[in-house]
Parts: sequence; C-alpha cells; structure tokens
Amino acid sequence: MMLGRLLTRNPLEILWITVLCFAAILAPFITRFDPYSVDLSQRLGGVSSVHFFGTDEFGRDLFTRVVYGTRVVIYAILFSAILSAFGGTTLGLLSGYFGKKLDFLLSRLIDALQSFSATLIGIMLAAAMGPSLNTAILAIGLYGTPALARVVRGEVLRLREMTYTEASRALGAGHFHIIAKVILPNVLSPIIIQTSAIAPRAVVAVAGLSFLGLGAQPPQASWGAMIAAARPYMYEHPLYLLVLISLLSITIISLNLLGDGIRDILAKKTRL
Repeated sequence: MMLGRLLTRNPLEILWITVLCFAAILAPFITRFDPYSVDLSQRLGGVSSVHFFGTDEFGRDLFTRVVYGTRVVIYAILFSAILSAFGGTTLGLLSGYFGKKLDFLLSRLIDALQSFSATLIGIMLAAAMGPSLNTAILAIGLYGTPALARVVRGEVLRLREMTYTEASRALGAGHFHIIAKVILPNVLSPIIIQTSAIAPRAVVAVAGLSFLGLGAQPPQASWGAMIAAARPYMYEHPLYLLVLISLLSITIISLNLLGDGIRDILAKKTRL
C-alpha cells in the first residue's frame, strides 16, 4: 500500500534508486572493463564508444568505476541505516520504558553522541581502527543513533502510560512482552521515518569521509574518493569531476525527496 503511494508520489526518485541497486548487483555484467586494471597509455582519455565517460588518471574506465562505486553507496545506506535503527531503537526503548536512573544515564549517552559530527566520529574511529569503508559506516551509524533514540524515547514515554499498556501490565505481561508486543509496533512509523532521513546523510558522510581519505581506500571504487582524485584534473578533464558530482547530487536529492514522501504518507496514516 505504502509502496503504491510512493510510486505515485515519487516515481523518478524510486526509479533512480532502483537503477542504483541494479547497477550495484549487476556491475560485472553491465561493464566490460576491470575497475582496478591500470593502463597508463589511456590516461585521462575523453569520451568514446569504448569509454563512455572517458578514463581516469590511471587509464581506468570511468563508467566501470562509477558503476562499481554504486556498491559503496548502497552498502553505506543499508548498513548505516541498520546500525542507526538498531542503536537508536534500543536506547530509546530502554530509556523511555524503564526511566529513572537508566533514563538519566542513557540520556547523557545520547547527548554525548549528539555533540559529535559524523566527520569527527569518523576521524576518531579511523585513528583507533584505521581508515576503511566499514569504519566510515560505523561512524555514520553512531552519528544517526541519537536523533532516532530521542524520537523513540519520546514515543515510548507516551505509550507506556496508555490504557492498553497498563492493561497488559495488569494481566501479568513481563517487560519484554510489553516492549516487543505492545510498544514497539506502535513506534515503527517514527523509526521508519527517522531511518529514511539517515539515508541521504549516509551518502553525504561516506562520500565526505572517503574524500578525506577516512572511508573507502584506493583502489576501491568510491564516488567520494574518486572526486578527490578528479579535483586536480578539473580543467584538463572536466567530465571526470562533473559526472561524479552530478551522480552524487542526484542520489542525495532523490533520497531526500523519497524520505519526505515516506514521512508524509506515514504521518497521514497516523492521523487517520
């Protein structure tokens, strides 16, 4: 039902995200070159029937590298959203339901996490664990956790005082049963809305961290790292940078609009 409304409201955004997903899955079948094969004789080549976007500073086919780069985008969106949703939901449920001292401690933890930016978290994790794509995703997941935790906590504080929650408690239901069967189903909409808002931030953050050398490491095809590599050649080979920035911008805008669509549909459903 919600998917049908999204298709009506955001058809182009869904089409674009679907294209990215298929590109990530079918990358070996829709490209003809090895994304890591170096050929300096083809360095910074222009657009041709063989190289649709030209070649990079190492003679690698840009179209192939861009297609393989979609894997980093989808991977970052999925796992950073999962980490944020799991961490934020867990903290919010425990803090809101049990309250008192646990609420105070978890709220301070949420405040502490919220005081750091994704980039700063990424720098600290890279210093401790080494720069990598997984480190960047962990940083994004931690960055997205406190906002979702606050939303979930607020909903749980309201729901734990509702009549049906009190009725479950009076019938002898345990804490786990009440949280899992009574409260959690009623906070799914806010969780989905908040998680959908994490997706565009994840793309921005992983691209930014990779641009700074703290995310995906060469020779892995990552749009952020490729933008950093393309910057010195912006006048010599402008298409190199233009293609990457355009793809990144379209993806971020599409995810933002799709998130708005999900929020509006779920908000309207909640009001009904």
